[in-house]
Amino acid sequence: AGNFNQLKELKAAYPNLKIVISIGGWSWSSHFSALAATEAGRQKFVQSCVDQYINGDIPGLPAGAAKGIFDGIDLDWEYPNEPGNGNPYGPQDTPDFTALLQDFRGALNEAGEQSHAHYLLTADTSPNQYAAAQQLQLKTAAKSLDWYNVMTVDMHGGWDSITDFASNLLP
Repeated sequence: AGNFNQLKELKAAYPNLKIVISIGGWSWSSHFSALAATEAGRQKFVQSCVDQYINGDIPGLPAGAAKGIFDGIDLDWEYPNEPGNGNPYGPQDTPDFTALLQDFRGALNEAGEQSHAHYLLTADTSPNQYAAAQQLQLKTAAKSLDWYNVMTVDMHGGWDSITDFASNLLP
């Protein structure tokens, strides 16, 4: 029923369609710093995401009821070691973000071995090379990812007090 069923029907109509669930975002990143700070926190979070979105275990429904809807997970932590939307942050976020991605990659690979599939792992990152992007271990983290989603809508905004394009095609 609901949104997940609509996605299931969409995939049935378009079998080559890939659907990736994005977790986090501007208003939903407040718990990342704390949960990523410990191995136990990362593993609990990762396993809950894999159970729900990859294995399809939805509370109140039979086990696996939503399996096969999602082809991967997108981590949208805005932003590690940056305030974002007033989110807690600190220098520990830099290695913790990388570790969280590594934990996701391991869990998705394990799930993929069981179902003979490759599950995508992506991460949303800032285009700002002088602030948020410098807070990431981009090369190391990239080894866990299928790709980065550079949030080009964050090129300009209220923080720079000028009117400009949000998503430049050229410098």
